[in-house]
Amino acid sequence: MIVAMLLSITRWFLMPELMLTYNSDDFVAKYAESRNLTDIDAQNEVKMLRTVAPIVALIETPFIVFSGVAIVGFIVFSIGRMRFKSKLGYFPFYRVVAWSSIVSGIPLALGIPLKLINPDWSFPSNITYFLSDDMKSTYFYQIVQTIDLFLIWEVWLISIGFAALCNISIQVSIRAIGTVFIIFIVLNALAIT
Repeated sequence: MIVAMLLSITRWFLMPELMLTYNSDDFVAKYAESRNLTDIDAQNEVKMLRTVAPIVALIETPFIVFSGVAIVGFIVFSIGRMRFKSKLGYFPFYRVVAWSSIVSGIPLALGIPLKLINPDWSFPSNITYFLSDDMKSTYFYQIVQTIDLFLIWEVWLISIGFAALCNISIQVSIRAIGTVFIIFIVLNALAIT
């Protein structure tokens, strides 16, 4: 709930910038071209987007956070059950993932004051802060953008909890959980590029 609340607040502060984007003629033209619409139809749809965007952002955010934790919890539970023969049910694994995910709320909380000053600013927690803007479309950029200090911390916390639940060593747990997150990072970067 903490992460969902912080993400909702961050998205709320970014809403004026999103509305400015929706109001631009360039956005409407690109939208019309991508959807193969006339200018009038595109303007009507963009007008509807402007109306529902704040509502969708507030409803969508908790759903994304809770479903993400549930999915990761299920994957961690499945690994524990199949690979390490854990007899525990789903919810102990879900709780480990949920409590560990609170760490991902820290950069959101630290980024809110920066977004108030300038919507383009964000809390620098990965090395993309030092990379040039012309690298943004590269696969490498997408991968290192996902890997930040807080994700590493979250993986570490999940690994500690997983080791305790499955009665295995921390090293074995880190290999198992780290592999899952590396797969997520690679798939996420592939989806974006």
